[in-house]
Amino acid sequence: MNYIQELNAFRDWCYATRPSAGEIALWYAIMQVSNQMNWPEEFTVSNDTLQSLSGLERSVLHRARNRLIQKGRITYQKRSGTLAGMYAVVPFDGKDFDVACNTTCNTTRNTSATLRAT
Repeated sequence: MNYIQELNAFRDWCYATRPSAGEIALWYAIMQVSNQMNWPEEFTVSNDTLQSLSGLERSVLHRARNRLIQKGRITYQKRSGTLAGMYAVVPFDGKDFDVACNTTCNTTRNTSATLRAT
């Protein structure tokens, strides 16, 4: 996984889909953990760790996680008892995402650049 490409694709995805602040914070926290673990396909991480990294309350974390799952950005498997959940980051497929996002992302980027310049 190319970290910078994923960050850029996520930024574009945010322009196109307008995720909640909780979804954004959680995605970055999950990416940080994955990066620290050297990009395993799947990894475990506790809610406490994700709350600490994202600044989210537990209920907001659960809601954001469910939305990221529904939107196809992560996978998650609850494990028994007090074991940490199993996560996987779903990488952006550049070709498919670029085609779907191209118009929305470019329009938003151009508007943002114009607003900053004035």
